Amino acid sequence: MVRVTTKALAKTTRQKTSFERTSFFKGPLLRNPTVQVMLAVWLLFGLLSATDRFSPGFYLEYPAMPITMIFGSLIAGATSEGGGAVAFPVMTLILGISPHVARDFSLMIQAVGMLAAAYTIIRLRIKIVPQVIVWGSLGGLIGVCLGISWIGPRLDPAFLKLFFVSLWLSFGAALYWANCVISRPVQDKIGRLNSRKIVLFLTAGILGGCISGMVGSGLDIVIFSILTLSCRIDEKIATPTSVVLMGVNAGFGFLWRLLGSTQSWLGAVGAIALPPIAADTWNYWYVCIAVVVVGAPMGARLITNMRRMSVVYFLLASIAVQFISALFIVPWQALGLGWVIAVSFIGGCFLFGLLSLPSRRSVFSMSGKRARREAAPK
Repeated sequence: MVRVTTKALAKTTRQKTSFERTSFFKGPLLRNPTVQVMLAVWLLFGLLSATDRFSPGFYLEYPAMPITMIFGSLIAGATSEGGGAVAFPVMTLILGISPHVARDFSLMIQAVGMLAAAYTIIRLRIKIVPQVIVWGSLGGLIGVCLGISWIGPRLDPAFLKLFFVSLWLSFGAALYWANCVISRPVQDKIGRLNSRKIVLFLTAGILGGCISGMVGSGLDIVIFSILTLSCRIDEKIATPTSVVLMGVNAGFGFLWRLLGSTQSWLGAVGAIALPPIAADTWNYWYVCIAVVVVGAPMGARLITNMRRMSVVYFLLASIAVQFISALFIVPWQALGLGWVIAVSFIGGCFLFGLLSLPSRRSVFSMSGKRARREAAPK
């Protein structure tokens, strides 16, 4: 009687080739969430290309947009800034596109890219703070409607550009202070969700949603700032949480912008009537959806392999580049808008400084305990 051991059986078993292990039709690749969402969006892209409205020839008409969103989508998935934080300044500051068109495009493209990244984050079980997503999203739904239909149309485009970059610069200063000066401790949970925290996240959601409604991005970085500066959540957890939040908010903002211009009752409650989404905006969206559906999930996966401080430095560098570019491109001196930069930066520093008070108290408390332990007699 021949005895076949487990080891001998393993040797005789044919190993799968790399093609079989990564086959689109069977094996792990089809179960990969990034591949799943890519196939779904590429199918949509193919269906759109088959219509008379869209054409692959648009890539020759708008070559700058796909190139911009290669970087924008990676940043959208890997940081709390969102793709709109890249698309909005590039479109308004470099390409000279209207802020309202840039805002519409930012919401539309993030509704694809950041929702794709959110799907990847959830399927891969990357750690997030689900309670924040619930309450932040509720506030964000209210805020994005206010920003699109009530606040944004009443503000000057140059004001919006400078307010946007100055506010994020103040957040960068607060984040630098919290991580590089006082070396705050971090945690991976927000603790018990009480009424104070619910009000905090709901209010932050409304504020961030308003900013998203004005410039196409904002809820993610407002919630990120509260998680990191006030709740001391690790940036590697706060970042995917903010990505999921912004994906939901962008999707709703896109829907509101799409349907809101057809609702006559909005004028009765003080909203400004908005024209339909511009044809160029749809064209920009069309040439970028096949790009962001790859870049944003890749960015979401990239963040899991980065050290926490690498995430911080990457975010600080992108904020600085964005602000310096705005100073060179926007004629803020000729328009007399230097006060916007100063007020937005100082006010943002004050706001984010208040949010970081719990971190500073924790650091000083830990320092005091350490000093007492060291001074205690052995």
